[in-house]
Amino acid sequence: MSKVVHEYNELSSGEKDFFRLIEGQVKSIVDIGARTDTFYATFPHVDGGKRNVFMFEANPAFVKKLRALTPSVGKNNFIFDVAIGKEPGSLYYFYDTQSFVPKSSVGNVSKFRSTKPVEVRTLDSFSGIISSIDFLKTDIEEMDFYALLGASSFLPKIHFIQFELGLGMPHVGRTVENSDYWELLDPRFDLFILKDDANPIWKTLPNLPLLLTLNQEAKILVSILQKLGYGFNIIGINRGFGIPESLLNNIGHLKL
Repeated sequence: MSKVVHEYNELSSGEKDFFRLIEGQVKSIVDIGARTDTFYATFPHVDGGKRNVFMFEANPAFVKKLRALTPSVGKNNFIFDVAIGKEPGSLYYFYDTQSFVPKSSVGNVSKFRSTKPVEVRTLDSFSGIISSIDFLKTDIEEMDFYALLGASSFLPKIHFIQFELGLGMPHVGRTVENSDYWELLDPRFDLFILKDDANPIWKTLPNLPLLLTLNQEAKILVSILQKLGYGFNIIGINRGFGIPESLLNNIGHLKL
């Protein structure tokens, strides 16, 4: 059991490179599905100032380890042992899928369910604690769309969003699809695919930049590769803030 509970891969090089390019504009981070990663909490602010990092993690073992790590990295890091979703409630956590989904990506049924359900809250319910968010990151398997739905009061004012393109959870009589994310975010955010060295796009074309514009051709390719089992991290940049100069040379366009 302990091996299953504690296994976790740290942020990818693409995720770290993206944050390094935006960190000067980020003073408040919300990390949903933090696991045991303290990359954001330990990253020094460019001007020496302080940065608030709010970490949400539902896995009790990860929370315990995260709390053991954070005292050494400052007082501006906050850990919440709740799940973030579209509405308040409770769900059982499955340790081997590291999520609330009882099946893994290859169809194996979980054998390691939490003995007690985990509290679920919306991000909006933390508005009394979190006054603003510059960078929102979610990595909660298939529940990322739910987290975004539950952050409706924050979304218009968030500069950067990074989310895993998780599908499969129930939504309006069907399951969540890519188009649900596009419909929610396209009106306000410019969307990009974040580089992942394990993804066949960058394996085939390793010189592609860090971000690829999520145009219609890219959306089609994403859908094709998802059916083959590949995942994607998507970046959203709020048009109200504009694309920072630090990213301009790191954006490309995919043509099929």
